[in-house]
Amino acid sequence: MAEPAVSVQDVRVTFRGVTALDGVNLTVPAGQRRALIGPNGAGKTTLFNVLSGVIRPDAGRVSLFGEDMNRASVQARAQKGLGRTFQITNLLSDLSVRDNVMLAVAAVKPSARITFWRSLATVPGVADRTEELLRRWELWGVRDHVVSELAYGQQRVLEIAMALASDPRVLLLDEPTAGLSKRDAAMLTDVAAALPESLSLLVIEHDMDVAFTLGDVVTVLADGKVLAEGPPDVIRASPVVIETYLGEHDDAA
Repeated sequence: MAEPAVSVQDVRVTFRGVTALDGVNLTVPAGQRRALIGPNGAGKTTLFNVLSGVIRPDAGRVSLFGEDMNRASVQARAQKGLGRTFQITNLLSDLSVRDNVMLAVAAVKPSARITFWRSLATVPGVADRTEELLRRWELWGVRDHVVSELAYGQQRVLEIAMALASDPRVLLLDEPTAGLSKRDAAMLTDVAAALPESLSLLVIEHDMDVAFTLGDVVTVLADGKVLAEGPPDVIRASPVVIETYLGEHDDAA
């Protein structure tokens, strides 16, 4: 059997005595869409930080495609095929859309690292790959716009395009529709759904419609633990999930 794209085994993380993750186990097969839901403080973003190497767990093991990543750097995980977006857009707002994508493309081009004195557009492959991403995600028409001029929904799409610059095999999306209108959230959901089927996708999402649309499997976190896991229809009907999260979510809405 093929190794899972992501494997998390009994991962524990504490911050100054406060437990953020308490024995979390998670297995994501290659090509699966996995939605992570749960109340604020459940440990969802901490789990993403552990997966991407921003935080090292106090205990447990994280692996990508069967390779132990516990001691691997953020850069090493990216080279292994991990891409990520953040809850708050992580863009260079004073640069153009094209320049942002070009920098993301150049970051994974070894030749670009030793030709810092040249225009990135002259580095072999950078301009072509940049154009490919901009056209694919319908950003070509705004390529020369400064990022700060874009609508927020377009900024989120741009961030996904940049995360795809390295051709990741696993992509972590941290609340991609946060702060978006219903129309923009629907657009971004369509963008995420159109990602290559070979790409393993993990999405943190508070919008239940988005989570249940994108997730083949939904994992519910609460108090740093996995509360439940299963297909969207099973999670939606789970009494324990309704009691601890979905009912509260509906009341808040």
